[in-house]
Amino acid sequence: MAKSKRLIELMELVNLKKQFTVQEMADEFQVSYRTMWRYLQELSELGVPLYSEPGVKGGYFILKERALPPIKVNSSSPEIFNQKVQLDEIKVVGYEFTAPYKAFREAEVLIPRLWFRLIEHLEEIGDVVNSNRRIGVSHNRKTDFTYYVTVEVENFTKVPNNMTQLTVPANTYASFYHHGVMERDHIDRTYQFIHNWFEKNQYERNYQSYSLEIYDEHYEPSKSSNRFEILIPVK
Repeated sequence: MAKSKRLIELMELVNLKKQFTVQEMADEFQVSYRTMWRYLQELSELGVPLYSEPGVKGGYFILKERALPPIKVNSSSPEIFNQKVQLDEIKVVGYEFTAPYKAFREAEVLIPRLWFRLIEHLEEIGDVVNSNRRIGVSHNRKTDFTYYVTVEVENFTKVPNNMTQLTVPANTYASFYHHGVMERDHIDRTYQFIHNWFEKNQYERNYQSYSLEIYDEHYEPSKSSNRFEILIPVK
């Protein structure tokens, strides 16, 4: 079993159980105590809110997610919809991650780690167009999805063995912006806005094509002015 898949299954079980011991999880996954302890440490490093308590009734617990303040929208709020754009074919190189939709929340924890890995190994990729412009590529299917963390390249002459190369065909997109903080709930609201926007407007979404997220010089997650572009393919 791929490690990423095992971690997703572990996170699903952690969310279900809420309280457990290392040995219980080790028995469940048929691995050693030490291996399961290492997996739990890795989940914690990825941001899963785990804490442990000693004693007979102790073990691992998962903290409840904190509530986020509501987004206030007023006349001075930045526009989410940008424009309709046509993009030429692009070539990208990076890492891919595939998961079922039921594990979407868990995937959102693991995918950021792939972005960090991409940055660490960026110099190994040949003919990068712009190292400060990163592209998230999403391919949605009936039961699962694949997300690619990538940079654009001029050609595929130098692709590291453990990375994936992908050609994104020319397409027409509806362009949107996510503004502000990168909390999951806030990003979900932006995507909910996009979903509602398609229902109210004349554009028809093309589910056969890739969706894109563009992280360029405007992507500064520590600042209130942060934004990234979301490109949804249209027919």
